[in-house]
Amino acid sequence: MFLHLNDIKTEYVVSSACNFIQRASGLIFRKQLLTNEVFHIKPCNSVHTFGMKYAIDIVYLDKTGVILKIIKNMQRRRINWCFKAHSVIEFNSNTSDLLAMQIGDVISF
Repeated sequence: MFLHLNDIKTEYVVSSACNFIQRASGLIFRKQLLTNEVFHIKPCNSVHTFGMKYAIDIVYLDKTGVILKIIKNMQRRRINWCFKAHSVIEFNSNTSDLLAMQIGDVISF
């Protein structure tokens, strides 16, 4: 499954966390995301980076895939949230800049 930004297919492959265990552990046990990989967590409206060894970009989405909030380069041992979010996509750090994502853009799979 590939990530689409404003209906344009990107090279990013989407991995998903849909059950409690996958959502709770997230990327904690991963050394790093692959260069072209993103991690989608649904449902989710908050993220922590405790136990992680690297920084990530966080994008919060509403139910329709509209970007509500973008956190760039979220460092280890941090917590962030967006109460209106329905899901979250975690990217390698600086990926949101490479894709020129903005609040209000639409992400789909």
